[in-house]
Amino acid sequence: MVVHLRELLLCSAMIKSLFWNARGVDNALMIARLGKLKRMHHISLIALCELLVGREHLDVVPRKLGFPFGVSNDESRIWLFFDAEYECDIAVASPQFLAVKITHSYFQCSFLATFIHASCALDERELFWQQLLRVSQMGVPTIFLGDFNVIASAEEKKGGRPFWFGEADSFLNFTEGAALTDLGSGPHSFRFLGVWRSHGEFINVVWNKEVFGNITDRIREGEEWVLALEGSLETNPSEEGECLLTQAQCDLKETLLREARYWRQKACVRWLKEWDANTRFFHAQVKQ
Repeated sequence: MVVHLRELLLCSAMIKSLFWNARGVDNALMIARLGKLKRMHHISLIALCELLVGREHLDVVPRKLGFPFGVSNDESRIWLFFDAEYECDIAVASPQFLAVKITHSYFQCSFLATFIHASCALDERELFWQQLLRVSQMGVPTIFLGDFNVIASAEEKKGGRPFWFGEADSFLNFTEGAALTDLGSGPHSFRFLGVWRSHGEFINVVWNKEVFGNITDRIREGEEWVLALEGSLETNPSEEGECLLTQAQCDLKETLLREARYWRQKACVRWLKEWDANTRFFHAQVKQ
């Protein structure tokens, strides 16, 4: 629900957490690396996947890292360690994700954090997207993070076999259906500061056209290219032309989905800005 977006941003941005595909924790080197990261960055919540050990180690590993509490899914594929200032209650667990209701002693709100280690098998991920969609409809502010084992566009891929949009289609449909905002990934941390909303150029800075690209022009060019290829195939059918048309249609669909996400996210930013300044605007949105 949009009404909870401000609370979710403020809560999650102030929590120092880590999600790591550990590929095994039953060794001194991995424990030492995690402990160093925890101390350096004052991490108070760690989620790990691909542990390669059973749940009988769930009491031992958190203690070695200085965490008093830990939970996991039944298959022991995802573990969560947290400090005493948190209350973490498992809401939904499956082999591919662990959805936890998190309450911090400093905040008056709770939110749902869904930690993910998706299967590499395409057919298993189809059921997984449906399960995640149901989690997103639980009526609680929700954040999804982890290893989805899928990418949304060719720009996110380096090396290996060529990107196939069909693999990303279900993932993008899920993010659209759940009305999710992609915060991105990478080595740098992101913090949302409430004071930014008071800046007059906030929306222009966040939605920089030079960074995002002129989405309208890209859609127009994509539509023109698809029409041109369709016309060419009518007069000169070929296998190469069919491949080009399929790729052009996938690229156009991806651009259209980006446009939809852009406008939805921009509307959320406007809602945040107006909410503090205009109580009538807030009540009007709630009634809708």
